[in-house]
Amino acid sequence: MNKDIFLIDAMALLYRAYYVFIRSPRITSKGENVSALFGFVSSLLSLMEHYNPERIIVVFDSETPTFRHKKFAEYKAEREPTPKPILEAIPKLKEILKAWGIPMIQVDGYEADDVIGTLAVKLAEKGYNVYIFSPDKDYIQLLNSPKITLLKPKQKENVPEIVNSENAKSFIGFEPEFMTDFLALQGDKVDGIPGVKGVGEKTAKKLIEQFGHVEDIIENANKISSKKIRNAIIKEKDNIPFYKMLATIDTNVPIDLNVEELQNKETDKDKLAEIFNELEFNMFIQKLGLRKYVKEEQQSQKIIEPVSFTIEELSENNLKEFYETDKIFIDLLFDPSGNPINAKPIYVILYSGTDKAKIFRTKE
Repeated sequence: MNKDIFLIDAMALLYRAYYVFIRSPRITSKGENVSALFGFVSSLLSLMEHYNPERIIVVFDSETPTFRHKKFAEYKAEREPTPKPILEAIPKLKEILKAWGIPMIQVDGYEADDVIGTLAVKLAEKGYNVYIFSPDKDYIQLLNSPKITLLKPKQKENVPEIVNSENAKSFIGFEPEFMTDFLALQGDKVDGIPGVKGVGEKTAKKLIEQFGHVEDIIENANKISSKKIRNAIIKEKDNIPFYKMLATIDTNVPIDLNVEELQNKETDKDKLAEIFNELEFNMFIQKLGLRKYVKEEQQSQKIIEPVSFTIEELSENNLKEFYETDKIFIDLLFDPSGNPINAKPIYVILYSGTDKAKIFRTKE
């Protein structure tokens, strides 16, 4: 078995997936918004196809307040409430992962960032190559080790963006060790970290380049050429280290690390097929070869095999026979070689309770 371990930030990917589909949400025939789950599974399959990982661990945020919330009431306070479809996706995602045989970790009082950070550092020390799959830039602070790599999903491409100790500076403009200093100075609206008023991205980078860490910047505040920035740093000198603490990933979360327990287990194909069928994820059922595991009584909708029907061009004229049908079911077939999140359907399948069915090729 190889020494690669992939750590996935569950909430970060669920959020990303939900908003990727915000203009055209994935809605089931029961009216359920499953965009977050669909996007998460798409990203996971893409990761599997490109890296063929033997070990994947999905990490969830604590359901209880973290130490940051206790120390700073405003931490993430300005965030809009988590959309209901994302909250509803969490327990279902855990069912999917359990059926898939993928280990999950959740530690009370700690965010996924801290758990992933702790796992990454400990596993890297044991000689493992750690890949963090998340769109969150905060993980860059962990890239001081050549054994840790950040894989950032890209919206228009199937292959994630690779950020590591060798190329991190080209992405952020400074070495990974200064990431928390940068966030302390500029602030982080997403996490509710105020930062120093008047200090934006450009100024923060300039201060780091000139003086280094925030402790050194504060110590040399009188040497800052801009009076406005100098005064702002002096005014916030007692708060800046606190902001840095809030931005720092805790790599000492109390986790009893047993690598053997983190092995991926055998997939319960019957259960996974049942869940995907319930969510009407026919595309994933087809892609993973789970069709034979879907019990007839569980079929969420009729399955029409494309080879059985004449393929016609989708047009209003060809839809007329469906106009007076009480129920019309729609299914889409995508190019299996492309990225599911960005793929355009090749075929549209229409079928009804009267056994009428047609397959139409979409226009390019």
